[in-house]
Parts: sequence; C-alpha cells; structure tokens
Amino acid sequence: MTEIRIFSAGAAKGYVEALAARFETETSHTALRTYGPVGAIVERLRGGETADIVILSEKALLSLAASGATAAGIAPIGYVDTCVAVRAGDPPPPLGTVEDVRAAFAGADAIHLPDPAVATSGAHVMDMLRALGLAEQIADRLRIAANGIVAMTEMGASTAARPIGCTQASEIALVGSVGIAAPLPPPYALTTLYAAALTPNAANSAPAAHFMALLAGAETAPLRARMGFQAA
Repeated sequence: MTEIRIFSAGAAKGYVEALAARFETETSHTALRTYGPVGAIVERLRGGETADIVILSEKALLSLAASGATAAGIAPIGYVDTCVAVRAGDPPPPLGTVEDVRAAFAGADAIHLPDPAVATSGAHVMDMLRALGLAEQIADRLRIAANGIVAMTEMGASTAARPIGCTQASEIALVGSVGIAAPLPPPYALTTLYAAALTPNAANSAPAAHFMALLAGAETAPLRARMGFQAA
C-alpha cells in the first residue's frame, strides 16, 4: 500500500474528500490530505514541506511552478465564485448592485470571513469593504476564522440577529446551516480557477497521477458541479 500526500486549498475540500474515498477503495492506496487557505499552503511549500499533489488557485500554482515548487503543467478543476452567505432560514438580502452590497454589509451585526491574511476570498472581501468605505464602520463586527468552512460553520451557529458571511461557493456548500445568497456582483465579483499540479519531488508519482486523473477527468465533472465548481 502506497500513501500519497495532498495539500489542498479549503475551497476544494469537499471534492477532494469525495475523491479520496473512491481512490482508496479503487487502488488500496491511501491519500493523506492537508487543507488550508491558499496563502498558508503556499508558505508551507516555500518553507520546504513536501506533497505529491497540490490543489490551489491557478495564480498560486503558476507562482509555485516558477520557483520550482510544483511541476509546470496544471490540471484545471473548475471555477468557483466568491459568494455572500446567510444563515439557513434567514432571508437573503438584495445583492444585485453595489448599493445593495453596501447596505447588506452595513446592516449586518456579524460578518463572517476566512482570514484575509491567507485566504483568497477573505482578502478580496476586505478590499471590497475598504472600497465601499465600510472597513472602519464594521471593524468590530468582523468574525475572522481560520478558513472559509470554519467561518461558515460559526455563522451557522451564530446567535446574532443579522449575520452575514462571504467565502467561496464550494465552502458554503459544505455547511448545511448556511446557504448561498448570491455571488458578489460586479465590480466586486471574484471567480477563481482552482487547479491541481504534481510536484517535482513527488514520492509516488504513479498513484498521484491516478488521483490527478480523477480530479480533472470528464467522468467526475458532475460531482465537481455539485460541489460548486463551474466547468473550466
């Protein structure tokens, strides 16, 4: 039995977990999975940690490939929207315009986000709040979590009257106590392409290549769609 090591952005966790179960059943190999925000995974790789497969945003993988931390070729998985989320049962606010977004965030008494220091969506939302002139006004209402799944789990359990959250659609979809209100509208819309890459020092290249084929293959496209990934 061979073990492959996977480093993955949290946005792909649900999809990777589903495929790992299939991979382990089909091959008798094991997949050791480590999840985290994109920035945190990048820092771990730059710090010398190793993996067989890396699943991150296309931008992060291209940067890692330029430094030799991952192989040059990438396998696109799909696009994921950054979305506003509400607690299950709460009415979604209007979000079609910039003014709608400003009103929704200004009116929330708790705003749940993944850590802007390391998470793609968290950093984007903080930039948006600054652009809307809300950053100082809502600073004491921010509820920052280690990643998007934790942020959504905490929002789902919130006792606040009007909580709101924002992270990747694929993370919102994993938490049953919250739901997607809508993607952020232009000019604040953010759609991120997630992809996978092997690493030059992959210890188990053959089983890793098998897992890569599952990640990006046509057969698993319906599962990707259910997990919040749009076709690349």
